[in-house]
Amino acid sequence: MPGCLLLNHTNKEMELIDDLFEDYVDSFCDVFVGIIPQLMLPMEIAHAILTAKIVKKSWKKESLRKYTLASFIIFLLVAGGNTVLLNLLTFRNPILFGFSSSRTLFINCLSWWLICFTPENAFEAFCSNKTSLFFLAFFKELFRAKKTFFAAEIGFIVYQGNLILASLVGLVGAMGCEFMQSAGTALISAENKEIEKIANGDFTKVALFFSSLYVLAFSGCEITPGNNLIITSQSIVMFALAFSSKIGKTVSVFKTIDEIFFKILTFGSDNKEKQV
Repeated sequence: MPGCLLLNHTNKEMELIDDLFEDYVDSFCDVFVGIIPQLMLPMEIAHAILTAKIVKKSWKKESLRKYTLASFIIFLLVAGGNTVLLNLLTFRNPILFGFSSSRTLFINCLSWWLICFTPENAFEAFCSNKTSLFFLAFFKELFRAKKTFFAAEIGFIVYQGNLILASLVGLVGAMGCEFMQSAGTALISAENKEIEKIANGDFTKVALFFSSLYVLAFSGCEITPGNNLIITSQSIVMFALAFSSKIGKTVSVFKTIDEIFFKILTFGSDNKEKQV
């Protein structure tokens, strides 16, 4: 009898938690995701500015001025990299459709010029203070969450429900710009400074995790949360990682997991090269 009473009490607590979750968390996520379409302009601006900053840091000052056109083309490819790669992987034409928006092209051109050629680097300095970085990182990660959801959905449809391929397509939607940046840096042999304090590998793994959640939700998996909750969670988590890295606080989400996985693959070897 006491056990039944305890079970009933536990069930009531769970029902109360579920009610609170539905009333507050779900409502918050619905409002959060509902305002995303109204924030497209600041999201595009934040994406363009931060991308310009990253591309500029990968070039020497002399090279940037000597090869201005090349740096501009690389910037455009990086800024629209996720769209180009997504179109290639999902057989969508035209492949360069992402560059057809006059507004996006104008924002990209203006951001690149302001970051690279404003006298005394005044605009870049303004965009590098903590307050500016807070808002820029927030809007960019909001944009990334939107692109991840869209790419995962397209991948799920094109590859007819294949969970792995759809998750990878979602990853490209999230990290396509970073992939293009890495390729561009290698091709032009530019000076590779610390582009980000946080490893791209960590960002990639977090993005792949959320991309997989979207795909599982599309497949009808009952244990996955709703899309609005996933979008909200991705925006908040990746914003926290991005902003902390930009203010100099290194965060490695998967460091311990990577070390354990490495030891499993190498039968317990240390993840460090021995000095000879």
